[in-house]
Amino acid sequence: DEEMLVTTDPKNVFTGATENFNNVSRQHLMGKYSGVMQYMQYIVSSSGAQEGIYIKPAQINKPSPYLPYYNDYYTQIGIRLNYLVNTVIPLNPDKDRYQDIAAISNILEAYEAWLMFDVYGAAPYHEAFKLASEGISKPRYDLYQKDIEGNPMYKVFDQKVKDNVAVLSSSSDQHNLGSNDYFYGGDVDKWIKFGNTLRIKM
Repeated sequence: DEEMLVTTDPKNVFTGATENFNNVSRQHLMGKYSGVMQYMQYIVSSSGAQEGIYIKPAQINKPSPYLPYYNDYYTQIGIRLNYLVNTVIPLNPDKDRYQDIAAISNILEAYEAWLMFDVYGAAPYHEAFKLASEGISKPRYDLYQKDIEGNPMYKVFDQKVKDNVAVLSSSSDQHNLGSNDYFYGGDVDKWIKFGNTLRIKM
């Protein structure tokens, strides 16, 4: 069907999934300024610091931490990176040369999921995004301490990052993200360093 878009460039899908990463709107930015950045004492009001504004549990009007990771993962970053890795690349005629992009996407997806679990402690992960592929409309929740398969989630993320760093370290003749990568300009060595650093951080 000449009217149908049968393939799309995975590099463009990567850019769409990661643009404005962790800062997708003015609400994101202002939420951080009015909440968590005050707690962390990165900023103070233009009228000066206010006594007791940081941590005082009994105080009623205290800054509210703005933690958008759940929404970011399920409505933008996580779902789009999953779509790229599980749909766009496998359907591409040149899919074997997009394995580096898939590995980078998997590392970023694990990072974003880890942020979410670190804050919320429970969320669908293993069964998330499987309505179209497996008909799962009510995914079970994984717990940070123990997922639905009995493993701590940080070990799941660590293994995923480790496996994908290995892909980046051993692959050859791959399409490069180049300017579609706003983080490292397609530099695979820097993505390997990012993945290894993320494993240490987790």
